Amino acid sequence: MHIDLSHIKSHRLTDNLNSNNAHNISNNATSSGSTSNSNSSTNNKRKTTDCDVCEGVVLPMSNDFEFPRQTFIRNNRRMQLVVIRSTHPNTAHPCETLNVPSKGTVDTSNNENIGAGGSNLHAGGFESGTSPTTASNLNTNNSINPTILFIHGGGISNRAEHWKHQVMYFHNKGYDVIVPDILGFGKSINPNANSYTQFDFNELLDDMKSIFHHYKNKAGLNYVVGHSYGCYLAFGLAQHIMSEYVVLQQSHIGYIKPLLGLVTIGMSEPPSIWVPYIMNWLPHSLLYYSRHFLSKLFVSLVYASETDRSLVHHELALSYARHDFRPVKGVVLGMVSNTFQELASTPKLQILNDLPILLLHGENDKLIPAATGRAFAQRVQQATSMTTFELLGSCSHNAMLEQPEVLNQRLQTFFSSCTSTMNASDMSSEQ
Repeated sequence: MHIDLSHIKSHRLTDNLNSNNAHNISNNATSSGSTSNSNSSTNNKRKTTDCDVCEGVVLPMSNDFEFPRQTFIRNNRRMQLVVIRSTHPNTAHPCETLNVPSKGTVDTSNNENIGAGGSNLHAGGFESGTSPTTASNLNTNNSINPTILFIHGGGISNRAEHWKHQVMYFHNKGYDVIVPDILGFGKSINPNANSYTQFDFNELLDDMKSIFHHYKNKAGLNYVVGHSYGCYLAFGLAQHIMSEYVVLQQSHIGYIKPLLGLVTIGMSEPPSIWVPYIMNWLPHSLLYYSRHFLSKLFVSLVYASETDRSLVHHELALSYARHDFRPVKGVVLGMVSNTFQELASTPKLQILNDLPILLLHGENDKLIPAATGRAFAQRVQQATSMTTFELLGSCSHNAMLEQPEVLNQRLQTFFSSCTSTMNASDMSSEQ
């Protein structure tokens, strides 16, 4: 099968995905109970598969571009993840199914190579009796490349592909990139159409914790980037990581901080508790029959007037096609969680005091006004020591699609500064 790739700039990604070594993966890579699968699908334009590696095909970077996925399972919650590594030896095949049966634990009964002495493993992801920097029961990332976890928002058409420009850019810069479809969004199928509890903020946050612990870089070269609703998941994840770090640092001398930086795009104070209460009174049937109106309203708010119209029309079409609004309603209902409401409390923010934080906001954001984002940033800056707030010009709420080049360069600058801060800290501790 031949597809013209002349217009794709991401040659390293093309080469890696078409590598002849893609199928030469040892069975040891599936020690976490994973299985290999690939399901084919067809459309009127071209024949492709859920796994482009298996087919030897890289799709063009058009609006309908889709990355290959891995299946990640936690407590029967099946999520699809984009996992793009800059180097592929000794890493899992993109079709691999990773089965994580409970909150951050893996059945290691058949694994003889998990740490010294066969120590018991804890839900936090660390091995008993050894340094957690060298023995993480969930970490299969043997790469020396820094790792970025991108978390999308909870809007009608949100999915992993909203980060496509960042995935390609940072892959070519030598980063490993992890982008999950939040449960119920993108290709992560809603498992129980009659339940909203599966979208509770604590459940979604536990999903992100498990994903982070599984894919994180062992040397602590990790970044978390969240957009819109994903900002709250990113903040909650960072607070979990840093609070865990404080505890483990006391018992493990020299324990490496597992997170270098946190970035949010379009974040504000957690919405008032009355927002989910109002949503609770809206039946799903009303949301469904109002989907054209809601889609037009949502798209008009998240894209600036100068945004490329083909992108806007594509996102509008995807919103029209969405028939199940339960995930969207579910994430709003989940905001009643105490964990969600306390994210911006001073004690929770102070946990992030030693973490570089970059709060970005679209200058023309019509969904969450820039003034609201600035007010939240000031609150974070009062509680932390390394927080920066910046406006992104010529964009509304979806900066990663509206101004991808500007965003990519700003993220790259921030990541570089985080690395410099880490190196300076290491030198200071050695003196």
